[in-house]
Amino acid sequence: MKKLVLDNLEIDGKPYTVRLDVTEDDFGPTVYDLMFVNTGQLLNEPFLFFKTGDYSLEPDEIKLTDIFSSISEDKGIGSLLLNYLFDFAKNEGYSKIIGSMHSTSETSLEKLEHFYKKNGFVIDGNTITKNIKE
Repeated sequence: MKKLVLDNLEIDGKPYTVRLDVTEDDFGPTVYDLMFVNTGQLLNEPFLFFKTGDYSLEPDEIKLTDIFSSISEDKGIGSLLLNYLFDFAKNEGYSKIIGSMHSTSETSLEKLEHFYKKNGFVIDGNTITKNIKE
């Protein structure tokens, strides 16, 4: 596994390191974990999982598999995570991000739909898609 430090930032007065962990497999997809790490602890920190090279994806597609933040909503953490993903996609030559919405007891589908639309995704049922522009 490769661990790459992308940035350092402060959220609610706490310092965070933006880290991308990359797990590569010769026979399967490459899995990425984009996270904000506070003082080396990973538990309940904001993260975003995505993968490339999956059999269900085109070579220029990224699959967003999960996004989570223990920090309260409306602080822009999810959008910030997505912006790091968008930068990664542009820099690595990917043209599309796909995923699906799943509501939890804490997050309604309406909130998720608003969040993804606000961040430039097109929604079709529970499927989300964003074309990445150069």
